[in-house]
Amino acid sequence: MSSSIRAFYAQKFEAEYQRLNDHQRQAVDAIYGPVLVVAGPGTGKTQMLALRVCQILNQTDLDAGNILCLTFTEAGTVAMRNRLVSFMGPDAYKVGIFTFHGFCNKIIRENPEYFGDYFNLQNADDVELHEVLMTLIDELPLDHPLKRNTGNRMYDIDRFARVFGAMKQEEWTEEIIEHAYKEYETLLPTLEEYQYKTNYKGNKKGDPKTEQIKAELKKFDFVRKACRLLPRYQELLQKKERLDFNDSITWVVNALKKNEDLRLRYQEMYQFVLADEYQDTNGVQNDILFMLGDYDEQPNLFVVGDDDQAIYRFQGANLHNITGFIEKYKPQIVVLDVNYRSRQTILDSAMGLIDHNQERLTHQISGLTKKLKAGRTFEDDSIAAAPELKLYKNPGAMELGLVRQIRALHEAGIPYHDVAVLYRNHKDAEGLIQYYTKLGVPINVKKRVDVLLQAEIKRIINLLTFITGELEYPDSQKHLLFEILHYDFWALSPLEIGRIAIHASRVSREDAYGVFLWRAFLRDEEGMKQLGIQNIQGFVHCATILENLISALTNHTAQVMLEKVITETGMMDQVLRSANASWRLQLINRFFDYVKDLTTKDGGMGLGDILGAIEKRKTFGIELPYNSVLSAENGIHFVSAHGSKGLEFPYVFILNASKKSWLDKPNDTTKFPPTLFRKAGDGSDEDERRLFYVAMTRAEQQLVILAPMEDQNGKSMEALPFLTELGFDITDMPIENSNTEELALYLSTSMSEAKLKATLIDGQAVDAALARLEMNATGVSKFLNCPISFYFENILRVPSARKPAPGYGNAVHFAMEKYFQYWNDVKSDSVPPLEVLIQYFEQGMEKYKSHFTQAEFDSHLYEGRIALQNHFDIHSANWNLARQHRVELKIKAEYEGIPITGIIDRLSQFDDHYEVYDYKTGKLDSGKFSKASEDDPDLGKNGGDYWRQAVFYRLLTEKQREGKGRFGNASFQFMSAEKEDAKIKVVEVHADDLERVGRQISYVYQKIKDHNFDKPCQECHWCMFVAEQLELDQVQPDYSDEDRQYPELTSGD
Repeated sequence: MSSSIRAFYAQKFEAEYQRLNDHQRQAVDAIYGPVLVVAGPGTGKTQMLALRVCQILNQTDLDAGNILCLTFTEAGTVAMRNRLVSFMGPDAYKVGIFTFHGFCNKIIRENPEYFGDYFNLQNADDVELHEVLMTLIDELPLDHPLKRNTGNRMYDIDRFARVFGAMKQEEWTEEIIEHAYKEYETLLPTLEEYQYKTNYKGNKKGDPKTEQIKAELKKFDFVRKACRLLPRYQELLQKKERLDFNDSITWVVNALKKNEDLRLRYQEMYQFVLADEYQDTNGVQNDILFMLGDYDEQPNLFVVGDDDQAIYRFQGANLHNITGFIEKYKPQIVVLDVNYRSRQTILDSAMGLIDHNQERLTHQISGLTKKLKAGRTFEDDSIAAAPELKLYKNPGAMELGLVRQIRALHEAGIPYHDVAVLYRNHKDAEGLIQYYTKLGVPINVKKRVDVLLQAEIKRIINLLTFITGELEYPDSQKHLLFEILHYDFWALSPLEIGRIAIHASRVSREDAYGVFLWRAFLRDEEGMKQLGIQNIQGFVHCATILENLISALTNHTAQVMLEKVITETGMMDQVLRSANASWRLQLINRFFDYVKDLTTKDGGMGLGDILGAIEKRKTFGIELPYNSVLSAENGIHFVSAHGSKGLEFPYVFILNASKKSWLDKPNDTTKFPPTLFRKAGDGSDEDERRLFYVAMTRAEQQLVILAPMEDQNGKSMEALPFLTELGFDITDMPIENSNTEELALYLSTSMSEAKLKATLIDGQAVDAALARLEMNATGVSKFLNCPISFYFENILRVPSARKPAPGYGNAVHFAMEKYFQYWNDVKSDSVPPLEVLIQYFEQGMEKYKSHFTQAEFDSHLYEGRIALQNHFDIHSANWNLARQHRVELKIKAEYEGIPITGIIDRLSQFDDHYEVYDYKTGKLDSGKFSKASEDDPDLGKNGGDYWRQAVFYRLLTEKQREGKGRFGNASFQFMSAEKEDAKIKVVEVHADDLERVGRQISYVYQKIKDHNFDKPCQECHWCMFVAEQLELDQVQPDYSDEDRQYPELTSGD
């Protein structure tokens, strides 16, 4: 670099250095020894870090290559490099700037002699990691406590991954975890919350609550058992020649610990080490820093962080690294407390909130203060713009209120890009994003989508799956064919497809073998003519193309078949003509690239292998990511609270400040003993308080917090405690008004519902179905939950694929039916032995074997034997109490002229009453037993499915007088291999229950009669199917016109 260029950058550095405040300059000038900089939000830490690198070079004779900067993210490395280039010029590229993982990978590459066993290992992708974990689970013996033999055997994959990840990140061993558990076990009886406060049922005040302690300790069972499997997990990874995300750091830490010469090499290479976002590092990352600095009691380690902005603990970040750094090195501590972003009123409120956290440096270091001072002036500084809280009746009213406020700002001359909406969960903002998108208001929102779940790609996958499956087993994929026929590029009538489906269902019932050959019928012109199909040639054309694709499969590669499916079906032509062609083509290209990548890695992959890889992704819940970005230079910003870190906006709205949104998270069943950690206060609430603090401190001029008081169903919502901590008295605050018509208009625009259009409903099919329709509990429940699902499954009777769960349930019911029939036949006073029950279960499993793979069959067989033994042990002593048992009792009756029906698993007759029994193979869900809380079915509070089933049993048995005496109750018996889950739930049925279910039967029957299926659940397969078929051609917004006017939200002319 020439002397003139060097002088230019020196002047630039000096100019920026003179602009530093006293504390920033103190940090920049602290060249030698350990330094901790506590940098609050908006205090200019990135600038300070860059200037300190320059100052090191100014004050020492070191080369830029002797400085190492470690950051938390790739984005952080890019930002740091760009900042250094602006101050140093080309020399900035000599400074070592890495993420922790990037730095460790560099060490491995440079030192193959130390990493010979691992040098050739490749980073495992998500699918490979899940395959390894699945192999680990499958290897477990059938009687292993962590083995799931029924249900979703992959349910615990993510839990295993979290356990192994935490063990690597924090260098925990099985022994360390077990020691922490024993410590906690000893500690619990000494804690007040686990002691009786008064004398109670034989327990004295101060005695330990034994059962509560047992329940608490049981929470750690999974972790204690799973941690023992880490060595096997590592073996399986290395056998596959793969490493996981944490391995590279773990290996480098171990190598640095064991090899002094390796450690000295990097200590000498990097004599000054800087780490940014130190609060976000985990234990093993912290070890890297400590080992780079262990050459001296006072090493040149410079770390920057803020304990109040530690928001990534769910990714393994360890806040205690900061306090550990202080304890180990007794560093110089510099606090950056001048905020160049926000008004003082905003800063004061935010500081008042975060001070409720116990786990803060200010509470642990005497004399430390972090009170932020505003270092920026505003034109209207005379206005005390304190944060506002606005309360609304419900989420819809809250969103409308936000729309009004943003409209008012825009009308006052505030550009959209000065406004940000922050939220805890993406779903909180979906309605607003939908609303602004439909109205053409420019927005900025980035949301990663799963390509495999997009309607366009699901169509392609279904077509590929269909032709592959049909080539191997003809007419095995009819459940997919029904959906494929609806694809718009065929231009076939949904009514005629439905007519064929009903015809297929009728033929299958009447055929001796229960078979209807869809593929043959679609080429049977005479058969379709007799059925009244108008577009016969359209169906024949579709069938011909599908047949050609099936035939072509044996002669072409997977990539060629993918191209043929897209082009020969007419899909590509339809996409290119659509209004949303650009977005749909992006998705197709991303999917095509994925297929190319798979075949590049393994040239022998056929279409079946690729579909297998896709199915693995779906099964494991691993997305094929693609960033869906709506970006407009003059757009409103929609950002999650986590994603807002490092950003700033003049006007900030925090959406949905409710306890449910911010604090009520799903229970994490992967719990480690608390004695592994050092912390004060409620960690979960404190983490969320930090996140809310980060959201608040994004605001420059104005901050508005919005909170609903009820959910969308009118149920009161608990207030977010943070609001009270901010000084708001919500008990005395008014609810913001919402115009009813204006709110209805907003909701109709913001909600995207899947509704069955009248043209999609075959009225004749519905009327024909009514002629033979019998209302049962399952059907009524299905309609109340989702009329669309009812239409496809109960009216059209669309075929479905066989799955393990119903097969297992059928086998259990078969066993119980045959067992009691056997008992009735032998006329014995003694209960038949358990072996008879198990024998019938084994017969049932063979009967329904087509529902299972071999591995699924073996595990369900093992689980079922234990479940039936538990059931026998618990209940068999009571079976002799009844005078008679009747099984698989099919009953038909009428309710106010409506045919009703049901099958009772067992009806047991006693002297003066009878009881009905229903067998369940799932887990008890109390919500399914809830009673209807409203008489009007339209209100949606219709009670649980099992409650309704119990009421149906009483209705049926009393109308047909199937039992003698009074109806006793309905008992739901849950069969499980886990004794604690082998429960019984008794439901008493009262007169008001009969009335409510009666109203529901009449309601559903009338809706069907009126062809009314207009209250979708929005979540089931068929709702998604309808939405995807109707919405593929929606236009993505164009934000090229920055001056577009805000559309008026009105309810009238």
